[in-house]
Amino acid sequence: MIQGHVPARVWGFESPLRHHSPEHEAIADAVVISTRSDLTCAASEALITLAARAMMESRARITKSRALLDDIRQCAGHPDVRRPLPAHRSLEIEALVRLQQMTMRFVDDSCITALLGDALDVLLMVTDAPLGNIQLLNQRTGMLRIVAQQGFRREFLDFFAEVPAHGSACGTALRRRRRVIVPDVLIDPAFTEDTRRAMLSANARAVQSTPLVGLTGKVLGVVSTHYREPRVASKRALRIVDFYAHHLATLIESKRVPPRAHAGAGVDS
Repeated sequence: MIQGHVPARVWGFESPLRHHSPEHEAIADAVVISTRSDLTCAASEALITLAARAMMESRARITKSRALLDDIRQCAGHPDVRRPLPAHRSLEIEALVRLQQMTMRFVDDSCITALLGDALDVLLMVTDAPLGNIQLLNQRTGMLRIVAQQGFRREFLDFFAEVPAHGSACGTALRRRRRVIVPDVLIDPAFTEDTRRAMLSANARAVQSTPLVGLTGKVLGVVSTHYREPRVASKRALRIVDFYAHHLATLIESKRVPPRAHAGAGVDS
């Protein structure tokens, strides 16, 4: 455990990740406290932001966790008037709690397919999308392959069985190494005539594709959520997508890359 870390049990809560890495402990502390029924909206908002910060700072293994945990303790004692959490805040908390749970399962069974299936289920809930998939990159061929999906029929899955780094939202996200948002597939230039036809046939009229970038800087895959009408996911929803994309990539890479390779990528030990 790194110096300055204060375990969740100090505040009377128990974190299922407390025996794992410091960054997992900091995330768990924020998540566990944020689910307290007596927290205010303001305190819960701050805790979710802190949990996000913990997750995004895992590259440096949260070397300044004392300040992070002090912030969490301060939020836990927020004196503001108590009131029920809004629906979107409850969804964000549930997403973080479920990420914590699936991380624990992955630590135990190392099943990438199950991990991605669970993650996609949450991301569809958060983005309010009826369709979605997660693809992993075949490093040898440079093609994306669907590993988890919801809502698509066989025709769509066969057509997009292998996707290159062009001609689609996911391919463009892979090539650019950043999220691609397509509010309307019908008019967006990211698609070729064939890929546009396949998307519209699947009743996928809008899509966002976010790359999974590992600690070594490599793109490992892409997560996409789709809508049946022209639409863009909310900024709040996309923030959770970012949390998941970063965390999923870190977990997947941890099973693929030897420890020394991580150290060579500039990750503090």
